[in-house]
Amino acid sequence: MAVLGFPDGSLLLHTKELLEAAGMEIPSGLLRERRYRFPLSLSGSHPFTFLQIVRPQDMPLAVSVGMVDAGISGMDWLIEACALAETLKVLATFN
Repeated sequence: MAVLGFPDGSLLLHTKELLEAAGMEIPSGLLRERRYRFPLSLSGSHPFTFLQIVRPQDMPLAVSVGMVDAGISGMDWLIEACALAETLKVLATFN
């Protein structure tokens, strides 16, 4: 059961549009409902079963403690959380 950390606030709409353009089905209630966890369709080519709303500034901590398996946040919050070195190691594995 993989959980994707999804940013709230100003990053929410941009992230939603980006993931939809990549083919991920985002739950229709994401913008209307006051929930923090949404089930995701397994019909896409992604491993995530749930989408968890997390503040972008809390995303590095949420990933590091296992609250979410992957998350979307700004580089500024990674630097602030001193998680930049670990993030660069992870990104380097994809190159």
